[in-house]
Amino acid sequence: MTEGRDTPPNLENYFTNLQIDENSQRPQLVPHFSQPITNFSEYISRLKQGCVCLENIDIKNDVITGVVKVKNIAYHKTVVIHYTLDSWKSKHTVPCYYVNPLSGAKAHSAHDAFSFQLEAKSSWNCVEFCVSYECQGQTYWDNNSGANYLLVREKAN
Repeated sequence: MTEGRDTPPNLENYFTNLQIDENSQRPQLVPHFSQPITNFSEYISRLKQGCVCLENIDIKNDVITGVVKVKNIAYHKTVVIHYTLDSWKSKHTVPCYYVNPLSGAKAHSAHDAFSFQLEAKSSWNCVEFCVSYECQGQTYWDNNSGANYLLVREKAN
């Protein structure tokens, strides 16, 4: 990456390339949204305003992994992925786990990172999800500005 120290990296091509496992001929889950971190200024704005924002996801062999950032309001917090396979007629949850900052990082950061993993079944054709963040009795949501995050199974090229 050629960006300077104070310029966020241009990750659009990096995340675009991660969306489909091109070695597989079976249909893959594909994000139907832009990776939030690829528009850094909008991502930071959403994080400041809503206190929680999906940073990115990766899908390999039907395993969905992702990172969520939250505003560090207090020590005790709960971050959860809420997902549905049937347009919210039923829902399921997956907990997110705190990610320790890299050594050398600030001891107290304005934001904390959480990761999640969800193993999709091959029968899943469509997955919608959103993120909740509970802290000090308050619940914050990231639902992709009301559209939810959508993954759709598509045939490989």
